[in-house]
Amino acid sequence: MDISQIIKQTKNIILKELFTDINDKCCVLDLCIENKGKDIKISQWDATNGDFFTLNIQSLSKVSQFFFEKTKSDLINEYNNETILLFRKHNYEKILNQYLENRYDIDNLEFSIIISEKEKNKLEHISKQELKERNIEEQIKKQIKKQEDKLIKKIENFNFNWNKSIEANCIKYLATDKNGKNIEIQYIPNNQEKTDSVLLYDNQPLKYANYNINAVVNIIEKAIKDKLFEENIIQNLPF
Repeated sequence: MDISQIIKQTKNIILKELFTDINDKCCVLDLCIENKGKDIKISQWDATNGDFFTLNIQSLSKVSQFFFEKTKSDLINEYNNETILLFRKHNYEKILNQYLENRYDIDNLEFSIIISEKEKNKLEHISKQELKERNIEEQIKKQIKKQEDKLIKKIENFNFNWNKSIEANCIKYLATDKNGKNIEIQYIPNNQEKTDSVLLYDNQPLKYANYNINAVVNIIEKAIKDKLFEENIIQNLPF
């Protein structure tokens, strides 16, 4: 086998193993980067065998592992550019070609993933648009989280009057803020999972705030007890 056949075979193995699409947003190489070369615990379709398999980095051929390790920093930089999949894979192949050219001292390896100039411009436009949309989503997420964090802070500072009711296995705490919107906690006692108890604002569960539901309930219970204590004192005052 001459050097050109070795290079072709090596490249084909790497393309098959690392450039296979997982879905329309991600390929195997993306997962290797995301998991920092560790085992990838995800079921993927094996087009060769027509079945599902679980990939780990050690199950890849030595040529794929070696390519990944030797070009990891360049691959990560390309991944972080957040381009769409086809454009990203094309740039991954640039890195692969450069790696093979350096390794075997050759020039001008052909591309397997060919993108015309028209397609390239279109993909760049789509990529920029997707990035813009993601940035907008991130800004909205940050704003919502900021509002939710403020709500948690207000609860911690005893800023609300709470009503408590018990329904089946659930304890409900209800309050109203200055805008007339309801704050509700549906609490399942003796359960440490935040997902089983829920804090709602204006009938919508909090999405992004980090909070301990048990700590929040303890604060509310203290607020309720303090209010009852104050009411008892007032009722027993001589007039």
